[in-house]
Amino acid sequence: MRFRLATIAVAAALTLALGAAWADACGGGPSPLNLRAPATLNGTLRAVFLEAHPQLSSEQVAGPIPGRTYYGSYGDLHAVATFQVAGHHAYPSVFWKLGKTPWRFVKDTHGGVGIWQVSPDLLTLWGFTQWRHTDFYVEPR
Repeated sequence: MRFRLATIAVAAALTLALGAAWADACGGGPSPLNLRAPATLNGTLRAVFLEAHPQLSSEQVAGPIPGRTYYGSYGDLHAVATFQVAGHHAYPSVFWKLGKTPWRFVKDTHGGVGIWQVSPDLLTLWGFTQWRHTDFYVEPR
């Protein structure tokens, strides 16, 4: 009797798991959307960036650099913006926002945005390309 119940439980779990995977494969999950940035986005991202880097003064930071801010949705909101910090290379920084929560600084990059920070589907939609078959995507040039 226990064997039969265990078999039924395993079969039910597999059915649910396969059903969920099939639903995602058939469009059950969110779709990446490239969104038009609101007029306030650059100022907001700059404020969040400066708050996350208290060692930097506002005068040391230029940006977000025009033409290098990406904004979209993949269930939640994502932004990648490039800032020029005096004496450093200009690399993208990653930001995230869920619902009505404030924007959150996620990470400074060294040129590549990791797939665990932003979905590859959204990065591809923005024109980013995969770097050397790794888990990193780089800005379009």
